[in-house]
Amino acid sequence: MHHFFADPQNINLENNTIHILGEDVKHIQKSLRLKEKEKISVADGSGKGYLTQITSLENDLVVVRIIEEMSSQEKLNATRTLYQGIAKGSKMDFIIQKSVELGIDNIIPVITEYTVVQLKEKDTDKKRQRWQKIAEEAAKQCKRFALPTVYPPVSYAKAVSEHIDQNDGSLHFLAYELESDTSVKKLLSEISIEKYSNFGIWIGPEGGFDDHEIKLALDAGVNIVGLGPRILRTETAGIVLLSILLYEMEI
Repeated sequence: MHHFFADPQNINLENNTIHILGEDVKHIQKSLRLKEKEKISVADGSGKGYLTQITSLENDLVVVRIIEEMSSQEKLNATRTLYQGIAKGSKMDFIIQKSVELGIDNIIPVITEYTVVQLKEKDTDKKRQRWQKIAEEAAKQCKRFALPTVYPPVSYAKAVSEHIDQNDGSLHFLAYELESDTSVKKLLSEISIEKYSNFGIWIGPEGGFDDHEIKLALDAGVNIVGLGPRILRTETAGIVLLSILLYEMEI
């Protein structure tokens, strides 16, 4: 069954109808060639999803009737954020796609000391919109009800100062290739997971993090962890760390 997102303003629970607008209209009619009476699932982007049936196909609008609310297998009691050092070329696209498939809720591109990509101010929003589109398509593919958000790029120092608060129920992990003493499994065995509701994953770009960035993270209360004896690429490290957390913590 095909899956789509609709703006909550276009979901009318009183008369059990949803209006689907924008690019999805063309996709439904031209690419998928769906017809009236066919069923699709529609989510509001905030965690609610509905089984629906197409009732009307117009040039710029698809109307569906809500059959029933669907239950999600996602755990919405925890927020998962990826702080990703901006990677070169299509690597960033891959990172966003796969992290969304694995359950990331927020993606914050981070400009670090070793970031090679130079984003011009006039192109920043266009790039963010493109990344957001990739996240949305990945969320559709794996039928998520909550739509992940890609935020504008920020400097590493700003990300640390504005997004880490040891008193807000957050637990942060930074993957560092030179960390050999603390693994994710060892760290999780020493803390009480239940008291945390927000989880942050910090991944460096090609070249990783420099010493000053590691110190900033430590001073802010971030947990520095190793991912094993092999050096992982930036597009692999986040997927590995997130997969470990999903398995060990069931977040």
